[in-house]
Amino acid sequence: MPVLPNCWKRATSVRTAGTLALLAVGLAGISQAAQGQGAEPQPFRFVVVGDTQTDGAEASVNWDVLTQLVADMNTHNPAFGLFVGDLVGGSSSLTTTRAQWADFLAATDAFVGTRLPIPGNHDVYGGVGTFDAFSETFPWLPTNDSPVGEEGVSYFIDHENVRFIGITSDQESGQSSRVSPQGLTWLDAKLAEAQQLGI
Repeated sequence: MPVLPNCWKRATSVRTAGTLALLAVGLAGISQAAQGQGAEPQPFRFVVVGDTQTDGAEASVNWDVLTQLVADMNTHNPAFGLFVGDLVGGSSSLTTTRAQWADFLAATDAFVGTRLPIPGNHDVYGGVGTFDAFSETFPWLPTNDSPVGEEGVSYFIDHENVRFIGITSDQESGQSSRVSPQGLTWLDAKLAEAQQLGI
């Protein structure tokens, strides 16, 4: 992707089928904050992958495709891999779901960048407690500024001149396939904050 100097652009990708709203703010531009500080953002790459779950022949992840995807993605030396929901086939048993996430981690262990997963509907079949289990399984995900009850499940990361916002659109209980009310409020605040920062 070419870097377009002195521009500010917002790119959004919203998956309405119930897994994720993912926003990258400031993509392919130089942030106003960096310009004001005289710092020049460095170019970087990231990849986006969804639905790494089973193809029906396996219980957790699509081992054949996912491991090859990781090898292919690594040829681009990405800083981040955004895994946008339905990481695994899922189960009503939280113990089984945790074991499936362990398979996802094993299948993606060779990825050269930082993995940034978001749970999808298959990931929350375990019901109440799934969000806590997810953040325990992926302990490097930010938990200090998330919607209440979605710590480590909905989060943001700033890198160079880009803010990545991952917000789950699947809930561990109640109505799923919707971003929570507290998630929408948080999202509005994070987008406004990014605009104020010039990213």
